[in-house]
This record gives sequence, C-alpha cells and structure tokens, in this order.
Amino acid sequence: MPENSEGRENEQEEIEPVIEYAQKGDCSAIAEVDRDRMLQRLEEHGCPLREFNKEERVEQLKKEIADPNKRYLVLKIEGQTAGYIELVNNTEWVKKFKCKRNTVFASTISVIRPYQGQGNGPKLVERAIENAKDLFGAKYMRANVIMENEPAVKMWQNVGFKQVTDPQPTGGTWDGKPSHTIMMEKVLE
Repeated sequence: MPENSEGRENEQEEIEPVIEYAQKGDCSAIAEVDRDRMLQRLEEHGCPLREFNKEERVEQLKKEIADPNKRYLVLKIEGQTAGYIELVNNTEWVKKFKCKRNTVFASTISVIRPYQGQGNGPKLVERAIENAKDLFGAKYMRANVIMENEPAVKMWQNVGFKQVTDPQPTGGTWDGKPSHTIMMEKVLE
C-alpha cells in the first residue's frame, strides 16, 4: 500500500454523511430516492411496481415539507441525496393505532442502494429521534415495517425498537409470498 509523506499507509477517509432538514429544493432528489426504493423492491423481492410520477411526487413533497406536523430529514453524502426519513406527528394515527400520547411516527425511511449496509439507516433514525423529541415533545416513536424485510426489521431492533403488534397482511407480496407489516416502537429517553 502506498505511504504518505509521514511514512504512514494511506487510509481511505470515511466520508461523514450530513443529515439536515429537507427544503423544497430537495424534493426532486427525495423523489428519486423513492423511485430507487420501488425499483429495488421489484428487482430483489418481486414487489409489484406501482405507478410512479415524479412530478406528482415532487408536488406532494413540497406540500408535506411545508406541513408543521411533518419533517423530512435528508441524508447527503458528498452533496448527493442518499436517503431520507419522514417524521409524522399525527394525533389521528395515534388514535387509529391505539398508541400512547406523544407518539411520533417514522413514516418512511429509505437509503439508496450504493449507501445501504453502511450504517446510514441507523444514523437517520438516531437523528430523527433527537428531532422528534425536540420538535414534537415525543416520548415514543413508532415505525410500520414489512416483517419479511429482515434487514429493515434488524436495523430497527438494533436502534432499540421492539415489535408491539401482531403481523398484519399488507395485501402485497415479498419474494412472491404475502407480506405483513408489524409496528415497532421505541421509548424515547
């Protein structure tokens, strides 16, 4: 391995991702992350590809980013949007899912393929937890996870979430078999 001027072996520097609030200018890049997630599910797990209209998704994102009960945090690596997490503070969902008061939902999390498996999902979740407590006074966070998506379930467990509901059918498929969702929750300290 080549040495640098100080006689040490060159070490490849790990580039630290930046996680920040999404702005309207991030909407197109977030829509591309959504598209990547849908294509990955089709290619790797045979999940049907629903119709995707980027322009409609961008307009939807612009409205959601302006909603005071939602927050998008974007993960940027070397200036490129590599993922995001959506936080939702929704009292109707709290009632519908029979949650404790002060529960915030991690509605969507996605990291594009080149940056998966590098700890970026947990980094997004940890930052989302900090923001949920600060912005919404959250004491609990929940995430609805496809049970058959074992890497996702494991990621949520690794950041302290526990399954709190029985599996519910999604009406969709994962690897050609019916898929199910589970609700996972973490008590925020």
